[in-house]
Amino acid sequence: VKNEAAEILMPSFDFKRVIGDRLSRLGPNGAVVLLVIDVMDFDASFPADAVDVLHPYVLDETVDVLLVANKVDLLPTQCTRTRVTSFARRRA
Repeated sequence: VKNEAAEILMPSFDFKRVIGDRLSRLGPNGAVVLLVIDVMDFDASFPADAVDVLHPYVLDETVDVLLVANKVDLLPTQCTRTRVTSFARRRA
């Protein structure tokens, strides 16, 4: 959100409470978490608090995380798939 006053009014998503509780009840098959980010506004769309919650599950291989970049088609043609992948890996 570009307007900080508007951002304050928006309800925050409590990733730890909503997703963390479900992860703690995972069975032996584990899970896949799909994080969809807006490539045009990576920082605002990447749930940084998700990293803290997901990290222990990724380490013990209970959860696989897939990061999906949305709106790639809006990037200039100079932004190859390799460059976008490299950018997303550095930022995440």
